[in-house]
Amino acid sequence: MQMEKNQIQLFGGLATISKLTQKSVAEKLAALVKSGEVSPLEAYAQVKGAAETLNVFLKDKEVVDAVIATCQRYGKGEVPTYKGVAVAVTEAGVKYAFEDCGDPVYNALAEKKREPDEKIKERQKFLLAIPAEGMTVVNPDSGEVFTAHRPPKSSTTTIRVTFPKE
Repeated sequence: MQMEKNQIQLFGGLATISKLTQKSVAEKLAALVKSGEVSPLEAYAQVKGAAETLNVFLKDKEVVDAVIATCQRYGKGEVPTYKGVAVAVTEAGVKYAFEDCGDPVYNALAEKKREPDEKIKERQKFLLAIPAEGMTVVNPDSGEVFTAHRPPKSSTTTIRVTFPKE
């Protein structure tokens, strides 16, 4: 990252910062690792560190507020751009507090839903505690006897990067 004349240059002063440019830069970085020119651990740690650093910057409230204020200076319907990148203010993550509507029909339905959800969570805890070889269980509603097994577990292999605090 270079700073010249109060500008941050992350992409080496590219004319545009398009999806294609981003993909190209990522492919060049990956090619360095794949060819053996760069250590996979070093490259991954550096890129992960840069990504986390940029996320901290992007979530900084004062930075976000400054960008919003800048965007709001433009006329309605006008979207400011920088090197082909459109930066617009939009609403995201909209949530509705239905429980605050005072609607007794909604509240009754939500209450009815809570009980089965709690029973399902209890049953899931029970199933997770079943021994590996399985267990004979009696269905309390029907009296049926069956062998229950622990649920199969699946996961995805990923890479965890831990940075020192200082």
